[in-house]
Amino acid sequence: MATLVSCRQKIEQLNIQSHQNLTLIDSIVVAGELMEFHSCADFMVYYLGESTDTIVLPRQPISSRVGKGQYGKYENAHNWAKITPNNISIQVDTLFHMLEPHHFSHLDEESGNWIVDSIKYQNAFPIVVTNHSDSLLYLGTHNMIRRMVQEVKDDHGRWVMLDKEGLDLCGVLARDLILDPKNMLIAKLPRYKGNTKAAFRLKFGFNDGYVYSNTFWDYFDMAKLKPSK
Repeated sequence: MATLVSCRQKIEQLNIQSHQNLTLIDSIVVAGELMEFHSCADFMVYYLGESTDTIVLPRQPISSRVGKGQYGKYENAHNWAKITPNNISIQVDTLFHMLEPHHFSHLDEESGNWIVDSIKYQNAFPIVVTNHSDSLLYLGTHNMIRRMVQEVKDDHGRWVMLDKEGLDLCGVLARDLILDPKNMLIAKLPRYKGNTKAAFRLKFGFNDGYVYSNTFWDYFDMAKLKPSK
């Protein structure tokens, strides 16, 4: 953890962690109330860009709205690749410990603005998605990976899906989540709570194919799994 002091004497703490060839600087450090992970596969994206060894993650996810240059950049593109293990990798590194904020808000009828009532946090791991191909990869829309779900291995050695795929959202002015060749994306994976150490993995893809992350270990409450029929 590092503390930065600007010329205006504003104190800002940063969560700086390194492993292998990657350093992540997370702007979210001090947690309020920690909450349980809700079962919905909306993994928020905090970085989308060039592959580099040091990345600063902002306090908020990337914008869900389309940028001015995105339509022109991809409108006539033809170099699209399929989601295959050769083209894309998904890595969850459990040596990084981060926080994912969850905002509870209400709509102020007078102003028409959303007012934040409180912020709670979930412990999280980073999800690193890399495009290894020389073509574009389409990952969805908005600023979350909604076609990704988390699975846990049960007591019988079977992979069980934990998360529901995110619901379809209104696409008006929404950005397309596109990974350029050799670029990377970083999202946050909120962690479940429990006392049993278990194997997890992520599954991502569309109807024409799926890829899986590395298998990683974390804790889970196995009593939450529905018994198999």
